[in-house]
Amino acid sequence: MLYQYLKENHQKILHWGLGFIQVRVNDDVNYHFYTDKISANFDCETPHNHRRSFISEILAGVLQEKVLFVKEGGSLALTSNLCSVSEFGGYVRITSVDNNTYKKGDKYLRTPYEYHTVSSSNCVTRLEKFGDEHEVYSLGETEPVEIVKYDEDFLWGIVEEMCNEHSL
Repeated sequence: MLYQYLKENHQKILHWGLGFIQVRVNDDVNYHFYTDKISANFDCETPHNHRRSFISEILAGVLQEKVLFVKEGGSLALTSNLCSVSEFGGYVRITSVDNNTYKKGDKYLRTPYEYHTVSSSNCVTRLEKFGDEHEVYSLGETEPVEIVKYDEDFLWGIVEEMCNEHSL
């Protein structure tokens, strides 16, 4: 059972204000539980990249993704929002957008050079990271916000409920 495995092997359970709960197993493997039972402090439609490359596998539910292809030059600002400090990273333009829908069993790969958004209200994914670390940016001007804090027992309750609901 996934819930028992995660309880016994996790390093941390986290909520980043993005509409999902992250259970970190180690530095390279996370499980994400997308749910509307916690608040999303950030606009999840804000395109962003990731620090490292990753492969994400959908374990349950459906995940919607938009992949935005960008080039330097243009009027859209790159903003870094690490550690509650916004830093300007230059300007880009969007050259194209792909819309993807993933369901149980599907996998997708993203690199730090790709920008995307994801959304779901009831999905479980396993994410495995690899490769070197890179700068993390969002597209558009964004301001740091304070993330709502949740008690770990509350987060674990949601994880257990979702594992049971999806027979994981």
